[in-house]
Parts: sequence; structure tokens; C-alpha cells
Amino acid sequence: MRNKSFLIQLLCSFCFIVKFGYSQADVVSTFDVDDEGWNIVEFPAPPYDALASTPFLPNYLATGGNPDGAISSTDRDGKLFLFSAPSTFLGDMESFYGGSLSYDLRFVDNNLVPGTPHPDVILWGNGSTITIDFFSDPNTQTGLWESYSVSLTEAAGWHFDNLSGALASEAEIRGVLADLTGLYIRGDYWSGIDQTDLDNPRLSAVPLPPAVWLLGSGLIGLIGVARRKKA
Repeated sequence: MRNKSFLIQLLCSFCFIVKFGYSQADVVSTFDVDDEGWNIVEFPAPPYDALASTPFLPNYLATGGNPDGAISSTDRDGKLFLFSAPSTFLGDMESFYGGSLSYDLRFVDNNLVPGTPHPDVILWGNGSTITIDFFSDPNTQTGLWESYSVSLTEAAGWHFDNLSGALASEAEIRGVLADLTGLYIRGDYWSGIDQTDLDNPRLSAVPLPPAVWLLGSGLIGLIGVARRKKA
């Protein structure tokens, strides 16, 4: 009996690891049919904790994405514009700590020069704002799709409020992800009226190691054996 209880406790521990440590499925928008609830927002300036205007809809591109559909926006009035994620990317996302945010951008060639540096991604959560500039601003508008990925860990270099703010710790990043109310991807990289397209934004969790799955299968098998012996 004690062996069976011990096995059940191990199985419960395995389920806890799967639920809270690794098992969260990816959240992704492919824009194959429509804009999937994404919006465009504008920010006035640092500390990036308030919007400059009411969110508005992106342009939906039925073809020409990476592949298939995509969304797009044009700089309306010189303010910094970003793509704003829908509710499927928000809420309790702490299980994505240690994972990544990835996406594809295409900068439509309008012969513009680079603009002022700003965060590539802004996250709102638990009353805090964290930002990151994780890739060098492009120098030319190639008109080609480019893929980007940033780690959702303190090692990536997330800052509070602006790019020179205090670095966020693991606990602080987890706190933001646990009550994520805003996820914003920069679209405005150029001085002038520019157009940027977005495809395949994805939140990816840490994958469950194969050894953990084997452990779970073994525990279930041992509990089954124990039940048969008792019968």
C-alpha cells in the first residue's frame, strides 16, 4: 500500500511539472484568414506605459505573408507604432518564462533612413512595463521577410520602463508574465511614413524533455501493475 501511495505521489508531482513547468502549448498567429484580433497602437515616448491614441486596425494582407497572410501598418502621423497582441497572447503567461517570443517582419522599401532607437518589444503586466532592444535596427528596407526571436528570461536584458531602466530579474519577469495585459511588437523603424508587415508572432514555452515523458509513462505503468497485483 505504501509503495502504491508513493507512486501516486510521484505521478502527481509529474503532473505538476507538466502543468506549470513545461507543457504550455505555443500561442501563434499565422494570419491565414484574417488579422486574428491584432491591433495597432501608438506610443508618445518613454517610459512606454501609456498609449498616445486609441488602437486601430491593421491592414490585412491575404497573400504575400511568410507564407500566406500577414498584417501590415503604415506610420500615420510620425508617432511610434507597434503591433498589439490580442487576448489569446495575454493573461496568465508565466509558464512561458524561459521560452521565447518570435515573429517575422518585412520592411517595405520606400527609400527611408533609420529612425530613433526604441524597444523592439514592450510588455505590460502587474502594473509594470518591461522593454527590450534585442536586435540592431536595420539600415535598409530590403522588402524581404526577416525572422526575430527574443528569450523570455532575465539573461536577454529586459529593462523597466525604457532602454536605460533597471534590469528586470527572473521574479519580476515572471510577475509581468503572470498578469500580461499588453504585448507590443515594434513596427516603426524608419524616419518618415513607413510600412511594416508582421507574420507568425509566436509565444513558445520550454519544451518538455523526453526523459520526463518517459518518467510519466513509467509511473502510469507501475501504478497499473500495482492495481493488478491487488486484484
